[in-house]
Amino acid sequence: KENSMSMNESINTIMKKSIAETMNFSKETKYNIFIILSHAFLYMGTFSIIIPSYASIFVNMKQDDVKYIWWGLLMMMAPLASLFSYIYEILFFKKSTKMPIILSCFGLMLGNILYTFAPYFDIFAFLFIGRFIVGLFNIRTHNKMYIMNFLLQKDISFYLTMFHTFSMIG
Repeated sequence: KENSMSMNESINTIMKKSIAETMNFSKETKYNIFIILSHAFLYMGTFSIIIPSYASIFVNMKQDDVKYIWWGLLMMMAPLASLFSYIYEILFFKKSTKMPIILSCFGLMLGNILYTFAPYFDIFAFLFIGRFIVGLFNIRTHNKMYIMNFLLQKDISFYLTMFHTFSMIG
């Protein structure tokens, strides 16, 4: 009698849940989440690593005041470009969800390559172009919209927390 009672209670509990609460997301969505979390880590890591590596380029400048202006402009390039990214990000999201994320990962790599090779080739402009490209391929809002629109309600808070955690680690 006790077994049948507990079985009835568990059946009632399952019946009270909606179908959407008991579903798991697809394999493709798992891959997309992996790409989103990787992108969050890569972008924030790229965004935060800026000055210590390339002091050698600025050493040749004669005036300290001018040097600090260039440092400030270099630091400003990624946030400035991220303002432009919101414009195309919204348009992209209406047409596709995965392609903008993949394009953004390649854009981040391109920006990092330019930024990395600037001292090697001693090309001052590569620093600024690389930082601008990094900011331009910031699609953090797109990533959050994907999590909100394509995951089940029960999974949203966990994956948004994971997204912010990966961003902070990056």
